[in-house]
Amino acid sequence: MPATRQDDRSAPTAMRRHRSSAMPLVGENLAPWLGGAAVATGLVVLAARNAGALERAVLLLCLAAVLTAGALVAARSHHILRASRREERARPSVDQLEQASSAVRSMSYVTGMARWSGAMVELLEHALSETDGDHPERTDLSTAVDEARDLHDFFASEATRALTINDHAQLHALGSLWETTQPRAERLAAQIDPAWHRRWKARSIVARNLRHGGDTSPRPLVLPYRS
Repeated sequence: MPATRQDDRSAPTAMRRHRSSAMPLVGENLAPWLGGAAVATGLVVLAARNAGALERAVLLLCLAAVLTAGALVAARSHHILRASRREERARPSVDQLEQASSAVRSMSYVTGMARWSGAMVELLEHALSETDGDHPERTDLSTAVDEARDLHDFFASEATRALTINDHAQLHALGSLWETTQPRAERLAAQIDPAWHRRWKARSIVARNLRHGGDTSPRPLVLPYRS
């Protein structure tokens, strides 16, 4: 987002809409200076008839000083507000930060599911190798191995390229669908070779816990706006 625009009117409508709810920018209060100028003007008018030349000159100097100070304060306040607006527009909006954070979590999900499905391929292939042709669960295990291998290859290939939001949605849908059948396949493998499954479970605990990309619980988003 460009940081060199000088006027709010040049900013896009969407940008102004996002910034309208941000922390308000408040300039310096000019009321004391305007009040002082008004008081000094009143004194000059009242003393114009009775005061001498010296008194009138002093009052005029005071009025000029108050007006000059008020003008300087107004110019400084206007400059600070313009600089604050430029700094505000230079920061990314909340939507942009949320989209970036979502993209990072989605890529973490892709790599996590690729790692977890690879671990499942190892478990199911071992369980399949421990069964003979007459085993009642061999067909289900063979199907589970094929599904886990296809999913692993797909996720591993997708993790190497840039993904769009539609790609992320598709990958999440495929991963969620596969996970509905994964617990049953793991139970079948555990029944065939319980000891090997316990060792595999200990080795793959990291892949299991990080299969969804780690901790994706929502956290409050705090932007570095000045108070």
